Amino acid sequence: DYQAPKITCPQDVTIDCKASLADLSLTGKAIALDNTGIFDLKYKDSTVGSDCKLGIATTRKWIAEDNGGNLASCTQKITQKTTTIVAPIISNKNTTYKDFISKKEKKVALYPNTPNPFSEQTSIAYWLKENTVVRIEVWSVTGGLVYQLNQLDTEGYHSIEITKDMIPKAGVYFYRLIAPIGTETHKMMVE
Repeated sequence: DYQAPKITCPQDVTIDCKASLADLSLTGKAIALDNTGIFDLKYKDSTVGSDCKLGIATTRKWIAEDNGGNLASCTQKITQKTTTIVAPIISNKNTTYKDFISKKEKKVALYPNTPNPFSEQTSIAYWLKENTVVRIEVWSVTGGLVYQLNQLDTEGYHSIEITKDMIPKAGVYFYRLIAPIGTETHKMMVE
């Protein structure tokens, strides 16, 4: 066997600074296939930075070895940063204090992105009743997944930034917060 295995890296992800890089349920695991079988699948991390506010960047090199001793590799980027903010972002003029209280009785609350529509960048805020794994997805109206972020978040309020370079073109999109404790969806427009 002289053919290297085929390896596919998990998507690049952003996780909270308190989360462990070793938790593959948050960072994902590479998939390796070979006609002779996979002997070993491992990774090596190279980390830059140590300040959660600025972000810690880890380059994870996944290495697969088949039963014939052939190697293949791929690279994944993992960003660690503080995702918790101290107060809710409720800057949409249509959101009232009553809306905030009624959402607080739920286990998750996803707020309208601001600004909406946006041309350069927008902020998506959400609230969690407890520590949990979350996934933020952005979908086109035709059903194509445009952006995805998986991370472990603590109880409380969080915010992420979406920039125009993450979205392929202008139009209407849906964004969704998915967590084991609840799911919510909103619509946004890109100019």
